[in-house]
Amino acid sequence: MSGFNGKTQRSRQHLMPSHDAAVLRAVGVVILIAVGAMHFLQIVPTFEATPALGVAYVGLIGACLAAASGLVAAPGRTTWVAAGAVCAAALAG
Repeated sequence: MSGFNGKTQRSRQHLMPSHDAAVLRAVGVVILIAVGAMHFLQIVPTFEATPALGVAYVGLIGACLAAASGLVAAPGRTTWVAAGAVCAAALAG
């Protein structure tokens, strides 16, 4: 045969990036950007009404951008936990 055996094939599959993981990361990035964008659109009225909450909005927008860039640059368990914490903070609000 051409030198391929089951063990070699399995190890190559393990090293290849999964399309499902790439799609999941893309969805996570889009969700984080959407959360940041929604709060960005409300930032001026929020600053006028309650400046402290406006500062929290700025922090949330920054955290969304940081988590989204983390998912793009270095996806891993820690990055996913950070992304989930940012979304949970937005929900707890």
